[in-house]
Amino acid sequence: MSAWKKASGLFKKTMIPPGIHLDLRPHQTLHSRYEIVERLGQGRYSTVWLAKDNKIGTRLAIKVLTSEASEYQGTYTYELDVLQKLAKRRSRLCANVPTLLDHFRARGRDSEHLCLVTKVLGASLLDVQRTFDGRRVPAPLVRHVTRHILRALVCLHDANIVHTDIKQDNIMFDSYGVESPNYLDAEAVLSDYGTATPERGDHRREIQPVALRCPEALLGCEWTAKADIWNLGCIVFELLSGTRLFRPQPQERSDGAGTITADQYHFAFIYSHLRTDDESNGRLLNFFYADGDRFDHFYSLDPPRIKVTSTRETLEDVLRSYGLFTAELHSFLMYMLRIHPDDRLTAKELLEHPWITM
Repeated sequence: MSAWKKASGLFKKTMIPPGIHLDLRPHQTLHSRYEIVERLGQGRYSTVWLAKDNKIGTRLAIKVLTSEASEYQGTYTYELDVLQKLAKRRSRLCANVPTLLDHFRARGRDSEHLCLVTKVLGASLLDVQRTFDGRRVPAPLVRHVTRHILRALVCLHDANIVHTDIKQDNIMFDSYGVESPNYLDAEAVLSDYGTATPERGDHRREIQPVALRCPEALLGCEWTAKADIWNLGCIVFELLSGTRLFRPQPQERSDGAGTITADQYHFAFIYSHLRTDDESNGRLLNFFYADGDRFDHFYSLDPPRIKVTSTRETLEDVLRSYGLFTAELHSFLMYMLRIHPDDRLTAKELLEHPWITM
């Protein structure tokens, strides 16, 4: 124990206030060029609008950030920087990330808003998943989408960018204007770079949807591009099974000694499902102790162990319970969902895996 050195970093949520949305109406013109047609969607930090480019006559998407998200560009958020960097990369692999066509700032009554212009995309993966019975997406389509998102991640990770928020509603099909599209013929595009983090960004802040959060982020460690690999692995399971691999929730202890937090419950199931027989508990303990700002929430040191455990149920057991087990799928997911981030394969390596190439 004496050889271990506790990390001194501070685990941060780094949430910025949502700020003001720009009030827009159909037929309004932005930047003396883009005529608003209709709103496509709205989130906490932005709205997305369908617009007509009066200069060339095509329809485009304009993402209008809130006042706060616009103000913090380059300090807490990096969407413009990231999209500009990706726009300079010319690669087949970058076909699965949005192309920034234009950007400008628009003024509201008491606010200023960054506007990002891209191609219009079609349905989200979440929309498509909802059309299947039990939300179980057929394996050929899951494989198709996964291949495309891995290509997007190669593009990002080669540019030292971590997406941090891969989920079904951030994956879009390039099918706008196509009636009854065949999604196996459409490109899947990894969208929404509002929390994407370049090399100079804060790699200790809280990231990812809770149920998709990687162990290193859960324990407050510094995370890397391998966080995206974990995130996508969870999504692959969810698409195939129709349910989440992990469902964090607080639990009352069976011995009546208080409550297990949702995070402790989550980590217990990560250990149960994913720790391999040859994986050293000491190596994981060392890693999380050395770098994890939340280590004490999950581990005891006397004796060294995790505080909350779960009945051993391996990923193979889980896949079999859903009728999903194949050796190729199990291997693919295990390479994405290793507890120690260094043990996960890169996006480039995963593109060569038999489950993807079959």
